Amino acid sequence: MAMAFDVLAQPRSSADVDLLLDEVNASPFIGGWSRHELDHHLETESIRFVYEQEALAGVSAWIVFASGGWCELGPFFALDAFRGRGVGKLVIQIAVETNRDSKRSLYGVTKNPIVKAIFARHGLHETALMRLPLPVMTYLVRKMSPERIARNLRKLNADEHAAHFIALQEAHP
Repeated sequence: MAMAFDVLAQPRSSADVDLLLDEVNASPFIGGWSRHELDHHLETESIRFVYEQEALAGVSAWIVFASGGWCELGPFFALDAFRGRGVGKLVIQIAVETNRDSKRSLYGVTKNPIVKAIFARHGLHETALMRLPLPVMTYLVRKMSPERIARNLRKLNADEHAAHFIALQEAHP
């Protein structure tokens, strides 16, 4: 029997936030996520928390950039206890649909083969880093910091290939 999920703009408790940050930062697929970054998503209303009954099951977040014409999808996360139950697909769908409804072009980057496949099913196509549109390249350069670079280097694995995906909206080439 499929369970219904509640999608909320705010976490139900601070313990949920602590649990989320612990699991996200242990993930080999996410470079890391700070409390400050999560708070920014809350302030900009660019995050959704997915619950099954009272238990946090996952999170969907995004960052709007380039004067609102583009959106970076993610991070997304399904907590370990909810993997294999459709939460991962749901959190990606939430970010994609929310931002498509706002007429934004979409950008995503991932090493996770499951996320790569879900992006493709949502119409995003893989593109080489050097072929990304200028607004995306500008955004990526601006968001680099010594802390972000160090976080990503700690999780670097030569066997994993980070793939960049985009989906253009007609109004935002």
